[in-house]
Amino acid sequence: MYNEKDMSKVFSFQINSCGIYHCGPNWSWAVEGHEDYTLWAVFRGVGRITVGESTFNVKQGNCFLLPPKAKIRAEHDPNFPLYVISAHFDFIENNEIVRPYPLLHKVISAPEFFHVLLQRLVTAHYAKNERGEVAWMGAIFSEFSALPPVDETNKLKNDHFACVQEICNAMNENPSLSASLSAFALKYNYSSTYLGKIFHKVTGVTFSQYLTGVRIHHAKVMLVTGEESITEIAEKLGYYNACHFINQFKREVGCSPGVYRRKRFG
Repeated sequence: MYNEKDMSKVFSFQINSCGIYHCGPNWSWAVEGHEDYTLWAVFRGVGRITVGESTFNVKQGNCFLLPPKAKIRAEHDPNFPLYVISAHFDFIENNEIVRPYPLLHKVISAPEFFHVLLQRLVTAHYAKNERGEVAWMGAIFSEFSALPPVDETNKLKNDHFACVQEICNAMNENPSLSASLSAFALKYNYSSTYLGKIFHKVTGVTFSQYLTGVRIHHAKVMLVTGEESITEIAEKLGYYNACHFINQFKREVGCSPGVYRRKRFG
């Protein structure tokens, strides 16, 4: 029997197709079953999807792993059309295609970050960059795997989930944010301990782990797209000194920022 702990297993991926879809008012989706898995992520709109005998209401942040052969029906409110990014792919283990997971439904805790990852996957796929698309799919599935299943998320009060989403959005939009968990706790009238537990329950990571992840992601982008020095990047991302930034980057990425930049530029 499948267990959520099984998602810690590491696979490689074969990307078969992917795309970005701004669904028109008359959009609907009906398929008797794909031959591969589909990752289907919603970033705008309101709709409904039926997979086999299970029906789900969907809106921004909903993400599904749809298994092969699944009968799928989907529609949306024409006044609030869906914006979806999807990827059709196979799990690879020992050079063989495997079918390790059933239908999974999760709520993305950081939709902006997840959106960027999927956009990178689509770009790599269209550029026929197989190495890149496999790497991006690995990051996407790692992020998806870390999320709690919807049944667990729904046990939290709606205001709790909204609170954590606001905190994540604040960090995503401003990685230099220096506010501590205690500052957010004061804002939302919670104790730091209680807010920390809520945050971990919704996102699957601690507050500090999430902030570190956001900062390292932005650092990677800045290192390969800009000309700022390591010190300037550290300052822009809210580190109190460059040494702290370099040490944290090395722990998370496995090499220093300077080495990472040189590798990307060949």
